[in-house]
Amino acid sequence: MLIRVRGPEGTLRIKAEASDKFSAIKEKVEGELRKSGVEVDGDVHFYRTQRHQDAIPLQATIASLSLQHGDMVFINMKKLVKEAPPPLYSPPLLPKVPPCQFHGANASCVRCQKAMRVVVTRHEEAKCSGVELDGRVAASFMVYPRKELRDEVARVGVMFGRETAESALQVECIYEPPQRGWRCGVKLEEGRAAEAELEHARALAGALGLKMVGIIISRTPSMMALEYELTASELLLAAHYHELQGTDSLFAIVSGSAATDDEGHEEYHPFELSPQIHELRQRKYFLPHPDFASEALEKQREVDPTTLVNFMKPSPSHTPAPAADESDEEFDDEVLFLKPEAKVQIGPDDVENVESSFLFVPLAIRPYESMLNILSPGENRRSAATKGHLKSLLLEEAPMLDKVSDFHFLLWIAQNLDI
Repeated sequence: MLIRVRGPEGTLRIKAEASDKFSAIKEKVEGELRKSGVEVDGDVHFYRTQRHQDAIPLQATIASLSLQHGDMVFINMKKLVKEAPPPLYSPPLLPKVPPCQFHGANASCVRCQKAMRVVVTRHEEAKCSGVELDGRVAASFMVYPRKELRDEVARVGVMFGRETAESALQVECIYEPPQRGWRCGVKLEEGRAAEAELEHARALAGALGLKMVGIIISRTPSMMALEYELTASELLLAAHYHELQGTDSLFAIVSGSAATDDEGHEEYHPFELSPQIHELRQRKYFLPHPDFASEALEKQREVDPTTLVNFMKPSPSHTPAPAADESDEEFDDEVLFLKPEAKVQIGPDDVENVESSFLFVPLAIRPYESMLNILSPGENRRSAATKGHLKSLLLEEAPMLDKVSDFHFLLWIAQNLDI
């Protein structure tokens, strides 16, 4: 059986028998930490709750605590010596909290301590009244991860649209940035080429009177099997794009599930981010998820490169991704980890991490008809638009206005002509 052990360095999965004592579990945990280059300064203490209550004696057995396969216990230890892994992507640097006017940079006072403390509350009241989404636009985005990638990797799209007078978001089109997807998330490609492509998309959207209004994520079966609606990585990805657009604007994250309704249509679930996620990012309180540095997770990312969008030449062949293993199914991305020096409270208690559910609220979704057509494939796909495809599109017997009223077609022209 497997027992999950969560601590400051992430979640460990320890193989054990029902008769094993926690003294043996402690040795295995310390061994796993040493393998990853972590030195434990002092003893490891086990608890039944995340707030380190209900201590577990080392002489207790797994059976005596009625623990089952996959159950989680928590550990507490002194500060570990380990460099944080690089972030999944590089968000823009936001302004630091301004220094106190009553003393120098190396001093502190009660006003400083209060200013640095963040009390996280559950986000319950949304500014946005809902998302108006054209089923054709959403389906044109979802068909690629569903059909060509066969639900093996997740995918993200940037939604462009507008705000209405009723504080709703109308989605007109979806741009697909350079990215690498895996079973439980998405990593954006970095570099000047990716940044230039996004700027082209934003400039074109601006010329059409549109702006970034959110992101949409196609969730894999592995992500749908999780018991929470949005992962911490999805929230941070949405916060990254929201900050690029400006946090004073309305913004939504739409989750596209593998499930369908009674009529066989895809189900979409929109959410709004809590402003506190931007406050915590501005203060640089978040740590990258420790599990992202694990060897097991790197193996999960080793999917066929032709299915992972980068700037590689598309390949006509496709090799299925490795079958999901036990570690893939149990990947846990529910909490946002905080730096040891972060001063964050939930209620009266200081916390070491924040559950993702505190930082978003569901929104209503309503049908809408986009003013744009969808005749060309999205960006950064294996089946991306080519000159031959666009030539055949222009030669079709249809009104020219209908043929050019396509965001993907116009973006291809803007990129290739460097407009």
